[in-house]
Amino acid sequence: MLDSPKSQAVYNALKSSGGLSSPAGQKADSAISQATDYAGQLSELASLPEDGIPPGGTLPVIVPRELRKAAEKLNTYGVGLDGSIDVSTGLKSAIGERMDGIASKMAVMGVAGQVATAMGEQGAGCGALGQAFGVLTSSAPTDALLGVLGELADNFGPLQDIINECKGINGASLPPELKAALDAAMAALEGPMAALDAASAQIESLVNDAQAMWGELEATFNRAVETSVLLAALNNPCIQGIAEAVMPDEVKSVLDSFG
Repeated sequence: MLDSPKSQAVYNALKSSGGLSSPAGQKADSAISQATDYAGQLSELASLPEDGIPPGGTLPVIVPRELRKAAEKLNTYGVGLDGSIDVSTGLKSAIGERMDGIASKMAVMGVAGQVATAMGEQGAGCGALGQAFGVLTSSAPTDALLGVLGELADNFGPLQDIINECKGINGASLPPELKAALDAAMAALEGPMAALDAASAQIESLVNDAQAMWGELEATFNRAVETSVLLAALNNPCIQGIAEAVMPDEVKSVLDSFG
């Protein structure tokens, strides 16, 4: 098998390395970690007490209406971050599915791609395989998400300072200067959060397309194996009767047409 200097050199390189791995998986892990951290921070910032006298208290608590409105918006942003965590987790799962026994899966899917092309189920070229393995090779959506999370990090510090200052105000409204600062800090999140939703949608589409094609190629490979085994069984007198008993009528009709 390893009869050339090149193959032997590759074998030794693999032996001394950490083995095959996917940088895309590391990016997915980073996105999950960062988004989880920021979602927790947003949840903490959006946590406000109810108006009224707290249990055991004597003075009423009044949360400024501008702060409560900002907290509601932060909760919607938290939903967006949770969505990015979900799609990144789906991406990580799809990557893991492919990397578990990646060498054998490349071999199987390579055969499946050739069969699908020969049978007219897929066009010529590498499109089907590229789509099936796209979660390993298409890093642009994950890079975009990581870039957006970096932007959020830049904006979280000032936002935390302002909201914590707002939480120190017990009254129906904020002072004008503080309201203006809060409005500016919240506005700074609008662009990154819209970009985060777009990046999450791209990752979700990438994973859905890859999983759909993966399933199609797996089914193609299994049908090809069944075809080869069935034809071989029909030439084996010991199991010919079994093969004829389990084959569908459509296959019997095709075989009859060949005489």
